[in-house]
Amino acid sequence: MKRYKFSEVKVISCREIRPESGIFRLKFAWSINAQPGQFMLLHPGLAISTRSVMPRPFSIYDHDGWSVTILLKVVGLNTAAYSKLKKGDKVNVSGPHGQPFRPSLHYDGYLLVSGGIGTPALLPFAKYLGHLRKKQSLLVGCRDRSSLIDTRDFRRCNCQTKTILEKEGRCSGLVTDLLKKELAGVGDYRRLIIACGPKAMLKAVAEIAAQHHQHCEVMLEEIMACGVGSCKGCAIFGTHGHVRHVCTDGPAFDAQWIDWNKLVPTPLPQNHSKGSSHVNMSTVLKGQQGRELVLSGPVMNASGCLSVEAIECGQVDISLAGALVSKGVMLDQQFGNPTPRTCETPNGMLNSIGLENSGVDKFISLELPRWLEHHKPVVVNISGHSVEGYATVAEHLAQTKVAAYEINVSCPNIKQGGGIFGLDPMKTFNVVQGVRQAAPNKFLIVKLSPMASDIVAIARAAVAAGADALSLINTPLGMAIDVRTRRPLLGKLVGGLSGPAIHPLAVRMVYQVYTADLGVPIIGMGGINNGWTAAETMLAGATAVATGTALFSDPSAMTKIHDGLEAISCHHRFNHIWEMVGQVAV
Repeated sequence: MKRYKFSEVKVISCREIRPESGIFRLKFAWSINAQPGQFMLLHPGLAISTRSVMPRPFSIYDHDGWSVTILLKVVGLNTAAYSKLKKGDKVNVSGPHGQPFRPSLHYDGYLLVSGGIGTPALLPFAKYLGHLRKKQSLLVGCRDRSSLIDTRDFRRCNCQTKTILEKEGRCSGLVTDLLKKELAGVGDYRRLIIACGPKAMLKAVAEIAAQHHQHCEVMLEEIMACGVGSCKGCAIFGTHGHVRHVCTDGPAFDAQWIDWNKLVPTPLPQNHSKGSSHVNMSTVLKGQQGRELVLSGPVMNASGCLSVEAIECGQVDISLAGALVSKGVMLDQQFGNPTPRTCETPNGMLNSIGLENSGVDKFISLELPRWLEHHKPVVVNISGHSVEGYATVAEHLAQTKVAAYEINVSCPNIKQGGGIFGLDPMKTFNVVQGVRQAAPNKFLIVKLSPMASDIVAIARAAVAAGADALSLINTPLGMAIDVRTRRPLLGKLVGGLSGPAIHPLAVRMVYQVYTADLGVPIIGMGGINNGWTAAETMLAGATAVATGTALFSDPSAMTKIHDGLEAISCHHRFNHIWEMVGQVAV
């Protein structure tokens, strides 16, 4: 039975070969017998960011029995963490993984075809073929000179190399152009093509090989959680419906066996707009019956995570906030839940504040004027324990300069058994209708609970009752226990979970509500802490976004999210931020 070794290894050398790319040599405590086509897994922990629970696969560039060399390119947060490894650092590694692929020696020649970062994975093949004095060539395609990989190690293996640049040089083009020239007029000359690179390139290489009746093997990479066949995440589908896996059956696959339509997604339509270095970030939330909420930008704070005191003392940067959202306001003063009220959890936090507030009258006289001093639209979050309680708060606020209400329907209905309003469509309808009747011309946002079994049904009820916009998601309930004392970490036992841990849940629910096409805009929230997570939420269907927990660790979070959204819009050549809304390619 094949056994994979997992161990802590030491970085014995590292060097940058170009910006955001480097070569790392790892020293092992056991002998490594890596074969062409195999790869190593670098696992989270130690010197690497602990935010991840999944390892990352890396092709073996070279090995000498006791050490392995890998080439790394920064493409995300984890590879960025790996790239910061220094000589002497330690990292968790397992492998070698994958099935060795030793090319048949019955071919007249061998063509190694690579796209950019795929080049290192082909060096073990070049060494193997060079040792056997086989005729071989390497065709390399890169975007520009800064993306070139040093091919001297290939030339030392008597491997002829040819390079083409996509955007530079007199003879610019794609690596597939080189391949077509190489195969032109080959006749009965039999070559084995081994290719590694982006999937779209591999598909094109496979098609060219088939046209010229040449056998082609492609090196595939898929996201995997284990590397040993447990997770089944790295599936590759064949033309007859069969499934194989990169970690146990690959990474080398016969190109004719692969169902390329399933492997390579349909290309996105090209955006032929010239784009601009400046994106119009102004945002208008268009509600029902002509009601609008006009924002200077799409980013705001989430209710409960920002006090007016924090703004006044300069602790939180609100310069690019499109609106300011108050903490929850109720009819009467509430003293909140017993302590402890907050605790940290993996990738998030739990809170059980209990809607502590001074009541609507004190809010209007003592706090609201201070919110309004910052000359931004002010959204007041209102809560209640009965429909009448919500409506009365709305009536008290009706004559103020508040721009909008956000109705928190995640409160218990004390008058009717304590059930949460926002988990039942009829109860949600009644609350929103009550507020709408109390404030017929006010822009109403309804904040939805992720605890609902059918969030679209709740959203539809809110819109039917008069909601102008929907904000989602509120916090799902969670619990944490101190295993030393056996006591809950919150005084109220359970609390709302927030932070990055809930972000995928938020994106899914935003997408569900957006695709239901209810006719009102969405304010997305839940784990938004940078431009990337904000853009995910907007691509899923949100017109604006709110950040909450991130403000506790980064007071400039709103500004960074705004700037991140602008940068991502420029990348897609969007001229206006609204062009991003709902544009996920499915």
